[in-house]
Amino acid sequence: MTEEQPTYILDTSVAVKWLLRSDEPYLEQSDAVVRDYQANRIDLLAPIHLTYEIGQALVRAVRRDRITEEDAQDQLQTFLALEIALVTQRSIVTGAISDALRFGCSLVEHKVSRKRVVV
Repeated sequence: MTEEQPTYILDTSVAVKWLLRSDEPYLEQSDAVVRDYQANRIDLLAPIHLTYEIGQALVRAVRRDRITEEDAQDQLQTFLALEIALVTQRSIVTGAISDALRFGCSLVEHKVSRKRVVV
């Protein structure tokens, strides 16, 4: 019997670390998430607004002279190429309050696909 592949909700802060790289705390841990996703060891879901949040983080990085505008455009395309499933907030939040209370975790860490979300 094969165990179901765990599914995690991706937080913007984790994805931004993949893209900005330098001076990012917990870079090794965030890299492990993307490696596991690319190796099909885990599934990732993200709220539909994640791409806007990533875009805003990249704009902020350009304004702070961390990266160029061209780098920002390239990094956004790199992220989009991962094809992480984007879901509506309704589908993420449904059941989240009960799960957060039952598991003693935050609302974002609620169960998805019968697995506890920890990302």
